[in-house]
Amino acid sequence: MNERWDEFDCSIATSLSELPPPEEAVREVTPFRDAIARIVLGLCLTSFTLNLWYLQYLLPAVGAVQIYLGFRALRNNNRWFRTAWFISICKAVSLYISFVLDATPFASLSGAVPNVWAAAAFIGMTLALFLCFHFGLTQAAREVEQTPQRRPALWAAVWYAVLVLLGLLAPDIGWLGVIPMIAAFVCIVLSMLRVSEELEGFGYSVRAAPVRCGPGRVSALYLGSLLVMILLCAVWANHLPARGTPVPETVSPETTAIQERLAGLGFPEALLDRLPEEEIRQLSNASRCVVDSSETGAAGSRKGAGAFGFDTVYVETGPRTFRIYEFFHLNENALRSNWRMLAQLDTDTNANISNVTCGVFWTEDGIPYLSHPEIGSQIHEDFFFGPSTLPSMVFSYPFFSRDRGGYMAYDAQIAEDDWIYLCSVLRTYLTTYRNFYPYADLATDFFQTDWYAQSYSTCAIQPD
Repeated sequence: MNERWDEFDCSIATSLSELPPPEEAVREVTPFRDAIARIVLGLCLTSFTLNLWYLQYLLPAVGAVQIYLGFRALRNNNRWFRTAWFISICKAVSLYISFVLDATPFASLSGAVPNVWAAAAFIGMTLALFLCFHFGLTQAAREVEQTPQRRPALWAAVWYAVLVLLGLLAPDIGWLGVIPMIAAFVCIVLSMLRVSEELEGFGYSVRAAPVRCGPGRVSALYLGSLLVMILLCAVWANHLPARGTPVPETVSPETTAIQERLAGLGFPEALLDRLPEEEIRQLSNASRCVVDSSETGAAGSRKGAGAFGFDTVYVETGPRTFRIYEFFHLNENALRSNWRMLAQLDTDTNANISNVTCGVFWTEDGIPYLSHPEIGSQIHEDFFFGPSTLPSMVFSYPFFSRDRGGYMAYDAQIAEDDWIYLCSVLRTYLTTYRNFYPYADLATDFFQTDWYAQSYSTCAIQPD
């Protein structure tokens, strides 16, 4: 037992002999050196934009926190550092609100002019931080009756102003202009990091501001809450409420008779069961059914063509008049298929189109449901034929639902001709990472979406 106490006493004596620590170690942990390093890091992260892997959001968020923490530690030293601290708070709050709004439809409703003003505000705050940093360092040197040999923060403000002007006046300047700007900024950053050593050589003493929450906790709170808010808003914006009603188990005798007649003409019974009574009653005068089925999409991306199946039913309801049903269903129950979905109808341009309707169906706990989303218009970007405005519906399926599908239907009146020829196309799109965050309308450009499918069918009938 005594031997253990002797070992303990020796260890205590050895550790005390190393106090105080070397001067180099003390300088590494001084509040001024740490604050300058945080400010420089934050200004670097908020001065560049990298539009890949969501770094255009991650880097400015981290940089805003670092700038705030740096000026928070220096705010009691002079009025310039205190002003910069207030600006850093405004910058961090503005970025927070902007990133959260980017997850919602409200970001796209702001218009071009407010976006310009927002960009100008962020640029102004960054320039103000550079200038306040410069004046704060100059004031700190004057307090010890010294003149700083370097003015890197001022040069950084000039560099940032030139960078903004180049972005406005010469956006396609290329690498010949970018490389010198990057090299100049690296020199400025290295010079700013040496400022702390210069002021320490002058004998400047930092009055560290007291804080209740440490830097690590502040960073975790800011970035963690920002991530949670973005995810919650993105889920809210990309999962639309599905207002469905249970499908009645029995229908009227008149509807049953029409269903039996349609089934005899070749209308698939499984699809008939998905139609509401008001749709079936429109087919009371049906005389012919032509069905085109496809287990997978006739065209589309690799993921989309495997996820969707299509059925097209042409029902002749009168002389040269057809009621056309474009059915679609999902072949898998992936979570992704619960986000926003776009169904877009491309009808035959040679026919007179009217009475466009739609429906979305699914089952929950074995109970079938039917919903009727609002039919709107959305532009379809075609690589060969350019943009066109088509009838569309945007909807979402409830979570944990199964047997998901839907339809779009319309009447087509064929002009007088020897042959009756119809062509009908239905396109379906799912939310992708490109429009999940930041929020954007579902892209219909072939090159801008990675989960879509297309049904293409034709019906050719020789008149009797």
